[in-house]
Amino acid sequence: MPDGPGAAWLAAAARRDDFFSSVPKFVLALLALLRAHPRHDWYFLAGCDTYVFPRAVEGAVRGIDARRERVLLGGHAGVHGAGERGGTLFLSGGSGLLFSHAFASALAPEAPALLRRWIERDGAAARCAPCADLAFAHFAALLGARVEQRPCFYAFWPQYYLAAQPEGGPGEIGWRAGAGELPARCAEARVDVRGLGVSASSWWAKTEAVCEAPVAFHYLQPRAMRMLHSFAQERA
Repeated sequence: MPDGPGAAWLAAAARRDDFFSSVPKFVLALLALLRAHPRHDWYFLAGCDTYVFPRAVEGAVRGIDARRERVLLGGHAGVHGAGERGGTLFLSGGSGLLFSHAFASALAPEAPALLRRWIERDGAAARCAPCADLAFAHFAALLGARVEQRPCFYAFWPQYYLAAQPEGGPGEIGWRAGAGELPARCAEARVDVRGLGVSASSWWAKTEAVCEAPVAFHYLQPRAMRMLHSFAQERA
């Protein structure tokens, strides 16, 4: 827990057992990583329904001097609250967020004040006070950090990106399991291409980004996570 003014307020906010305490808890998790691993260049935060491929993370941050550059890095950028006054560019927290050492170090001493300002004023004005990904983008702007989108951070599950509109009209597709591939039961999991799959596939095509190795997938239930892990281990 950071010392100084606002520390008591932050401790009380983090102890709450509700949705609004999520942002303080994420920030404290980042600061705990910074304290425990001060020699590391990058810190990764993700939820419990996110599957991460650790070896791919190194490639995602290539070319950035984490000790000098304040960077918030992730995927699936969006704009919250777009309107007459523009909006806030943020990176989807679902696939995880990477914080450079320089950014995390700059955030640490300011965390109590920034969090209180976010929960009581800025987050409330954005009508999204519990949204940690939006909060981190806001903190990045206030601390002069760069928000950078990189490919291979998938904010949804694998099928979301495999779906495509068939020529015959809306239908269903699913993973097909073969020898040495995903477990057979995975073939039973299907997705309606009239829904999420088509929109996500179309969105990703607009980025013109080539992803040879995924960094993370999001919205995975335990059963799906076990399947993806088996798939990844077979190709390790």
